[in-house]
Amino acid sequence: MDRRVWRNCLYTLDGDGHVKERWTQWDTLCEGSAGPGPHRVRISPYDPERRVWLVNETFNTIYVFSNDGSTLLKTLGEKNVSGSDKTHFGKPQDVAFLPDGRILVADGLDNHRIVILDRDGQYISEFGGKGSGPGQFNGVHAIAVGPQGRVFALDRSGNRINIFKTTPDPAKMDFVEAWGDFQLPLDLIVNEDSVWVTDLGPLRFTKLDMTGKHLYTWMVPPDLPDGYLEVHTITVDSGQSLRRRQSVRPHPEIRAETWSGQISLDRTAVVRPIAASRQVMDRRLFIQSASGLFAAASLERLGAQTPVLPPVKTVRTNSLDIGYHESGDAAGFPVILLHGFPDDAHAYDGVAPVLARAGYRALAVYLRGYGPTRFLDPAVARTAEQAAIGQDVIDFADALELPRFVVAGFDWGGRAACVASALHPDRVRAAVLIGGYSIQNTVTPSRGAAPEAVRRL
Repeated sequence: MDRRVWRNCLYTLDGDGHVKERWTQWDTLCEGSAGPGPHRVRISPYDPERRVWLVNETFNTIYVFSNDGSTLLKTLGEKNVSGSDKTHFGKPQDVAFLPDGRILVADGLDNHRIVILDRDGQYISEFGGKGSGPGQFNGVHAIAVGPQGRVFALDRSGNRINIFKTTPDPAKMDFVEAWGDFQLPLDLIVNEDSVWVTDLGPLRFTKLDMTGKHLYTWMVPPDLPDGYLEVHTITVDSGQSLRRRQSVRPHPEIRAETWSGQISLDRTAVVRPIAASRQVMDRRLFIQSASGLFAAASLERLGAQTPVLPPVKTVRTNSLDIGYHESGDAAGFPVILLHGFPDDAHAYDGVAPVLARAGYRALAVYLRGYGPTRFLDPAVARTAEQAAIGQDVIDFADALELPRFVVAGFDWGGRAACVASALHPDRVRAAVLIGGYSIQNTVTPSRGAAPEAVRRL
């Protein structure tokens, strides 16, 4: 039995996050929802009246309110009626606005299309459609308008961003290109020179330039109460600042404080301490989140560029197309970098540039099941057995014609490195391992130490 009560569905906050107004008069619009209800709130930057657009995924409707919330001005779609014609939606996800007044509706999880409406909300045309081809979608989850008439639309389950461009014909959009290398992207913000994306695998913010090049990745801690299960929506304030908060437990030599991070889209950064916290975060998450935040702040202040990995390459083995990032001199001694769960090759964003500067050839690999790495045969049984991921490392080295190499890894990547080293000690010159995963005896499980040995410890 569903005991949910829909209250305070809409409210406004000030710049410090304090509640200003509760629009409880519109709670009735959410009542009876069997799903998540309101999905996004948007305001057109070109609308002098600053009307508020509310996308209700579950009811297949879009509501338009006056800026003060006193009046419901328009309802698009029909409540609880899903459709793919000119007046209905199928789980709409987002709206975006063009300078000439046209409205773009990300429609969405059922229809996999983008609908073009005129300034009065009347249907003009649509584009997209379900599929994996150019300009198609497997769930249009978010949409944003960028400079020079470009439209950026998240293909959520397709793990990419589709980019389109307006044409002189208001009913037509041209497909430009697609940017991949995501793991379930959820939302995006576009400004004049960059694109910010929230991604779920692993949980992170990624900043790209207007060519799709990854500038840097900012990891987000997943542990509650102060982490995030996901970052479903992001926004900026009037000062162009993208905000999030988190709690960490620093190294004992650092004062235990909660830090609030504020990264500004105009390339400035601020890190400031706030109230003390007793919340605990594990060491790896602290290193990812805190060091990334502090480093981003210091580097941005100095006008430097945060280290990033080069664009993705792929190489084919007998069973996989393996994605990887290559840094450094192609003639340098190769170092294969192997990530763990739930991270990916971007765990080495700050490592690969250091190795490259030291003269090594750094190869940050996406393990099977991650990023752009794909099975050649869609029907083959998926397995992550230690023997399989270890053999993947050897197959990767064979494909790149690497006679000898170094392996480095943590978590499951460390286990893959161990297996590769055991299989071919003649080829693995060194292994650098972080964490406790090594080769596991799956035939004869290990036995606990005798009580006397435990007592001695």
